[in-house]
Amino acid sequence: MDALCGNLFCPSSPGLFRPLHDAILYGGDRYMHLADLESYIAAQDRVTADARNASLWRQMSLLNVAGSAASRPTAPSRSTRADIWHIAPVPPASVERE
Repeated sequence: MDALCGNLFCPSSPGLFRPLHDAILYGGDRYMHLADLESYIAAQDRVTADARNASLWRQMSLLNVAGSAASRPTAPSRSTRADIWHIAPVPPASVERE
């Protein structure tokens, strides 16, 4: 909130976001921007710590991508792949098991 009062977000126009700061703090916080600020900061601290652990971050990133693909309603159609992205399907590689 303090950063809104300074020039962090807009160095060429110091105080540009001061009205936003004042509206949230002194205007009743009608949209409850600050209601979960503490939990947001705690979550951001966890993200920062996780990002410092490169192995963990890679694992979490891959799981996130894999999970988001499963939630998509449909895969891109063949025409989308061909007409828009100009790519062809790649057959899956065979997996050799020991």
